[in-house]
Formats: sequence, structure tokens, C-alpha cells
Amino acid sequence: MNPTRARLTIPILAALLLTSCSKKWQLMPTPLVHQFIGAEVFDDLGADQQSQDMQVFYATNRPREGSAKTPNYTNGIVDKLHLGTSTVRLGEPGLNWRDLVNLSTLRDRKTKVPLTLASTRELDSLPDTGGAAYAAAINKALAACEHDDITLYVHGAKSNFLRSTVQGAQFYHFMTHDTVLVAYSWPSTGKFISYKKDIEFAAGSAPNLADLIEYLAANTSAKKINILAYSAGAQVAAPALALLRERHPGTSAAALKRKLRLGGIYFAAADVGLRKFATEYLPAFTDIVDNVTLTFHKADWVLKFAQGSHDDEARLGRPTRGTLNEKQIIWLEKLAKEGRLDVLDMEYSTGKRPVDFKAHGHWYLNEWVSSDAILQFLFDNDPARRGLLKKHDSEVWYFPPDYPERLQNIIRKEQASRAQKR
Repeated sequence: MNPTRARLTIPILAALLLTSCSKKWQLMPTPLVHQFIGAEVFDDLGADQQSQDMQVFYATNRPREGSAKTPNYTNGIVDKLHLGTSTVRLGEPGLNWRDLVNLSTLRDRKTKVPLTLASTRELDSLPDTGGAAYAAAINKALAACEHDDITLYVHGAKSNFLRSTVQGAQFYHFMTHDTVLVAYSWPSTGKFISYKKDIEFAAGSAPNLADLIEYLAANTSAKKINILAYSAGAQVAAPALALLRERHPGTSAAALKRKLRLGGIYFAAADVGLRKFATEYLPAFTDIVDNVTLTFHKADWVLKFAQGSHDDEARLGRPTRGTLNEKQIIWLEKLAKEGRLDVLDMEYSTGKRPVDFKAHGHWYLNEWVSSDAILQFLFDNDPARRGLLKKHDSEVWYFPPDYPERLQNIIRKEQASRAQKR
């Protein structure tokens, strides 16, 4: 190995290996919208939800060990879906609700908030048990939500069942339980050194995710099914969405869209080939979803590593010039002008910004980006109405340096509007 390359590579490998060995997860930084609104952002939660223990749903095609009451989902892949609920605990045992709300609205926390998996229970297994109990539980949860949508979280590589569940759960917490969260735990190994195996599992998991979406559409009362796909989760979600279209060749796009009720599809730092996404996946599913959002940063070193370790194709979350031809770019710009595709550039800015946009996990590590994603999922607002700006002579959006002031103005207007309606 080239000495210079070795000096750069070894620290990165060490950092990733240390991260992969960690079994403790901490609550993500407080989204900006929660910092501004404060404790009242959680006021609408019922007494039964004011607890450090919260329930989220999961679906997985991992093998199960143990009983349905105390399952353990391991590495490997099975051609079925285990469906159930997990209780995720925020904070140390005994943390009261008022203190949790306080910690969840602070920008600088002095106290760590660990995330733990308190319990897991399997309710159904498809196709074995039919899924009636799981659907009934989701419908009951939907009835208690202000926004009767399902948010389907598809995690990235290097994620075991624990991580895939608690990562989705923390987003659910900051969405103030206004949606039903379903974590799709495809069988990533949870180890950096097994990245290539993760990619193999991702490809094999796309049909199961397509099955899950069709099941949720057919058996739940969700108004919309939204998807957040992070990193290598895009290698599961993108082909799954394309497969849904392929499964129904005789159905019009409009009819299939009504049937599946797919809403916003958010690809955060997507670890999927740019060319394949733009020429195969997106053309197949763009007409059966409401909107597609892509975030990218050209200096995302995690995606640079992924590109070199996989197919050497530029990644969707780290695009490079020359990957797409002029015709393909014009088509993407057309989608963007129609409001069907929103592209968010994490790198571009017209001035200094006080938060880090380089992190691969910017969707939850960056308080501006997480805030924007939450507003998009809950209120379906376009980027302009969320405080973002368009780059000059471009269809690409960015976070301007005065984004906090813009967001505060949006919050004030929304609060004034709600006050008038009361």
C-alpha cells in the first residue's frame, strides 16, 4: 500500500471499527425546531405517552432465535417477515417525563441520554400467521396520531437489530409520536468489516421490503406511507420501490399510486449507484410516489469508501460530474421543476454555518437537517416553505446561513395561524 494512502486509511478504519464495536447509543442532537419551540412541542402527547418508554413497530427478514415473546434477531436472511413491537427506553431507568422533555429541547446537553431496547415482542410472521394482529396494533396506533401516516425507516449498513430500532425510535420521539414508526431491519451484520456481506443482504432484502409496503397498504388505515432510507438502506428501498411497479404491469401508475399510498421518499446520504438510481430505479417508481428527496455532500468520505469497496460507481449521496449524460440531467431537472424531486446540497453555502454538514449521518446528527426532515414528513411542506433556498440558476436547494431565522419566522406564522383557529 502507498505510505500516504496507508496514513489516511488506517485511522479511518480504526475509527469505524471502534464505532462498530459500540453497543451504546445516545439520543441524537436536539433538532432546531425543538430548540425554538421548547417543551410545548410535546404538549399534545397523551398521559399514556408521557414516558421514557415508547413503542415502535418493526419488520425484519432476519432469522429469529428464541420465542415470539422474547425474540432475538440475528444476522442472515430469511424469505419471510417477522413483525412486532419494540419498547425503546430514552435515558437511564427512572428518568421522569419532565426531565426527558427538558433534555429533548436543549441544544447543549450536559446529561447523556442513552437509548436501550427494553423489550421486543413478535406479533406476526408473514406469510405464516397472516399479519392480522400486527395490522390491528398499527391501526390502533394510527387512530391516536394527529398525522395518520406511517414512517418506514430503512437503516444503513453496519446496523444490528438494536441499532436499526433505536435509530428509528429517536426520530419518532422528535416527531412527537405524530406518526407510526415502522423500522425495517434488513439483516446488516453490524460490523464494518462485513460491508460487502451487507450489500449482498441488502439486494436480497428488497423483495421483502416490497412485500411489507404492499401489506401495510392493504391492511392498515394509513393515509400515507412515507419512507426514510439512510445510506445503504437506499440499496434496499430504491429497488423495492421499482419492484412494486414491476409487479403490477397492467395497472396504471395513477391507480397503483392510489393503492399503495406512497408519500414522501427521503434518501439521506444514499449509498446506491447514481447512474443506476437515475436510469433504472427512479424512472420505475417516480410516478407512484408523491415526492422524492435526495441529500448529498461531495465530501462524504463514507460514501467515497463505499464506492471504492463496491462497484466504483459514483454514489447518489456523493455525485460526481460526468456520471449522467445531458438527457438524463434534463429529465431530473424536469422532475425538480414539477416539485416531484427535491435535491438538497449539504455542502453548498453562501456563508459560514455554525453546524457540521459533512457528517455522513447528517439527517440525525445535524440539528438543522433533522429539523427540516421532521417538518417535511409531518407537514409535507416544499423546501421553500421550510426555509431553504435554491442555488442560483439551479434546481438544487441548500441551507442558507440565516436558516435559523427563517425557521423561527415559519414557526411564528404557524403558531399565529393555530391561535386564530382556536
